[in-house]
Amino acid sequence: MREIARRAGCSTMAAYRHFPSRDGLLDELAEQYFARLADRMNRAIARSRPKRATAAAARSYVRFALEQPAAYTLLYGSSREQPHPIEPRPGGTAIGASTAAAIARDTNRDCTPMDDQVLMRWAGIHGLLVLAAGPQLPLPQREILRLTEQMVNLAI
Repeated sequence: MREIARRAGCSTMAAYRHFPSRDGLLDELAEQYFARLADRMNRAIARSRPKRATAAAARSYVRFALEQPAAYTLLYGSSREQPHPIEPRPGGTAIGASTAAAIARDTNRDCTPMDDQVLMRWAGIHGLLVLAAGPQLPLPQREILRLTEQMVNLAI
């Protein structure tokens, strides 16, 4: 917290007045990034052609991760000092809701953020991004986007 406060140009005590701990600050920052990502996905869904909402949402998700790797790591990494809570972050639920909305738009079937279709697509794309970020699967952005498109098409 001292280093964060120093970089923000305030005292450590001022930082603690706004956030009870480092984890509290990281949680708030993660929620802001989740909101940005969900908004980005929702805008992509709204602009998509018929039967292409899921692909548009997936591309938006992947581009966010590739353009803002530190933010993506904060959302899904394990940087917290305490064990993760049982309840999902509200922002993560918003990503599931965006994915569910895209699938519903493409298939004309209602689905929820916890439907198998949503979880499998989200997990698959997240797994691709994790592998691509490390030495396991060093791919250029265009290849990651191509594979994303193929995963979406296979799942529809």
